[in-house]
Amino acid sequence: MSRCIVKFGGSCLRDGNDVAAILEAVRGYRPAPVIVVSAFRGVTDALAELCERAQPADASPWIDDLRRRARGFVEAAEAHRPADAAPQPTRAPWDAEITALEHELSSLEPASPEESERRRARILASGEHIAAVTLAAAFETAGIPSRVVTPQDCGLTATAGYDDVRIDLDASRESARAALAPSECLVVPGYFAIRTDGQLALLGRGGSDYTAAALGALLEAKAVDLWKRGEGFRTADPAIVGTTRLVEALGYDEAAAAAAHGSRILHPRCIEPLRTSAIPLRLFELGRREPRTLVGPPGTIPRLAPVSVLGFRDDPDEGESALALVGERCDDSESATRRMRDALEGAGIACRVVSTAGDGTASPPTVVVSIADRDAALEALHDAFFGARDPQDPDPQSPRGAES
Repeated sequence: MSRCIVKFGGSCLRDGNDVAAILEAVRGYRPAPVIVVSAFRGVTDALAELCERAQPADASPWIDDLRRRARGFVEAAEAHRPADAAPQPTRAPWDAEITALEHELSSLEPASPEESERRRARILASGEHIAAVTLAAAFETAGIPSRVVTPQDCGLTATAGYDDVRIDLDASRESARAALAPSECLVVPGYFAIRTDGQLALLGRGGSDYTAAALGALLEAKAVDLWKRGEGFRTADPAIVGTTRLVEALGYDEAAAAAAHGSRILHPRCIEPLRTSAIPLRLFELGRREPRTLVGPPGTIPRLAPVSVLGFRDDPDEGESALALVGERCDDSESATRRMRDALEGAGIACRVVSTAGDGTASPPTVVVSIADRDAALEALHDAFFGARDPQDPDPQSPRGAES
């Protein structure tokens, strides 16, 4: 029986209060899943900031807090150990990882551009590795047999570069299938892969989604399930638009286009590995058993609405934001573009129309506005294409600013 690949994002890994919901989710899978984890919430941002300083950093208070958070996950798991499970020895497998990180941070100094890139990849990847060893220890404490399998163990091979790299599926397939064959719950740190020279390389922001999708393709998984704090795809960014609606189903093309046009709920590359084997991608909200959004190939999902998602991409250098409509029958739609322009003119917002992508290929209907007008433009376009929320809608949106 094929397994599911299950990814827990950083918004699900805040502290010990999240453990009960994570354990409930994991126990719902048969057979045991392969689990991919992001770093604890906020850790990647903190590490990136420390790397930017390129000088020795006394991160002791932050390191101490990281240790407390890791310990809190395992202590919280104690309450969920079955009565007949054997007690687990007291141990802190994360301590060695955190101590190594502390040493690296304390010895930061200016370096060559390439060494700086290598060091940054090592430091940022440590966040996922610490989360993985902590979560595996929490599972063991709760009576779920588990162990960590690293991208090195899997032979998860990166293309050239140190950041925003791709995973070479052909080069990774044999070793990944061998490393992930054991039947217990396997926990894999996301966000990074291994270059052919043995150095670590990062997959770009949100790269744990991409790790999960790549493993799904390599193992021909039953499904790839992304567990997040937010609800799934919505018709726009709920941090900006106050009346968004849940999008229950998207095709591969629509989901990939939405990710490329600013939807932060998915890594832009995570659809690509799933296409060949038609593996479904399911978005779950932590604490709820049913998927919130299903992404799959044509013919496997419900009929889509004519317009599915309103996305945006900012260009700070130009002071502009490109707003795009992504969804079935939206590509190169003159009527959709005209409606976008009319809605913005009606709101007193200047815009220009973009009809093709930069390489001349077709793109979703897109208009460009100033970044200063972006939020108001998104509100106006959402009202024009989606209207006000139905008061009978049983699915209230996430609060403004909620994490995805």
